[in-house]
Amino acid sequence: MWWTPSERGILELDEFHCGKTLKKAQRKLKPTVTVNTAFNQVIEACRDQRMAAEGTWITNAMLSAYQQAHIQGIAHSVEIWHEEKLVGGLYGIMQSGVFCGESMFHTVPNTSKMAMWALVNWLKAHKASFIDCQLENPYLTSLGLKVIPRPEFLTRLKLAGQFQVPSSMWQPQELKAIYE
Repeated sequence: MWWTPSERGILELDEFHCGKTLKKAQRKLKPTVTVNTAFNQVIEACRDQRMAAEGTWITNAMLSAYQQAHIQGIAHSVEIWHEEKLVGGLYGIMQSGVFCGESMFHTVPNTSKMAMWALVNWLKAHKASFIDCQLENPYLTSLGLKVIPRPEFLTRLKLAGQFQVPSSMWQPQELKAIYE
């Protein structure tokens, strides 16, 4: 099943808004940031947090499909750690030069935003195009999300399709100096 709304929420990498509160929280927490080191933990935490809040679309079948996509190198996660405990993160699908965000979670305030901030900087460093956030919501709008019409979105996807993902980009690793 594929949803294609008439308007699409995207985050331009150069338009990410990092507010004072987020910067202060990052300096105070001094988290460790990793990619693809705890994909299963991240998606399960996203499912659990959504289920507790309003129910979840991450069914067991979806969970299995994303886990398989991760094994195949298509689905990826960004993890935020504090004192060796997973406290925030996000996951999604990387298609050419576009990261299609699926869900995020936090157990410590601002850590899902820290994951998005780290993702933005990681994608910028690898010359990616933008983040597809799918739908607009106040949380993502506060980070710089903008809404574009479907035809523009499809054109942007086509242009991003020329991007080649470096093989080392999504190898499990700690990201150093990602917030500088």
